[in-house]
Amino acid sequence: MHTIEPIARAVEAFASLPGIGPKTAQRLTFHLLRQPADTVRGLAEAILHMQEAVHFCSVCGNVTDVEPCSICRSDQRDRSTICVVEDPLAVMTLERTRIYKGLYHVLHGALDPLHGVTVECTSHGWLAAYLLGAISNTLTRSLWHVRWRVAAPCPEIAFS
Repeated sequence: MHTIEPIARAVEAFASLPGIGPKTAQRLTFHLLRQPADTVRGLAEAILHMQEAVHFCSVCGNVTDVEPCSICRSDQRDRSTICVVEDPLAVMTLERTRIYKGLYHVLHGALDPLHGVTVECTSHGWLAAYLLGAISNTLTRSLWHVRWRVAAPCPEIAFS
């Protein structure tokens, strides 16, 4: 079978995304082939803009396009409560409930010492500094929401 390099490259790129298998990657590729060039260009530009504009908040580690993020900046948040989460998706999930009103700390990974994921592989050192700097003299209450599970080996964590 003759392989068309640009199509194969697009299928491979989509298939490298989490949750996208080879068949879905093919469907997405062929869907984009049927779209007007402006639509495809708009998608590509949106992805590039996201990559350039979004970074980790210097206070909590959540994703943001402003510094600090809107949650850390808000006067409406309960600063005596910090919810520690594994990743930014957990923040989005909790925020959708509109119930939790405290701050967050994003670990960017789960601890799994049996598989080599240790404190050094996540942002726990950052959490200690955050707790000392963000909370006044006493920590009256904290809500710890950490999911302990088998995780991949220590990924590189880049904080912009």
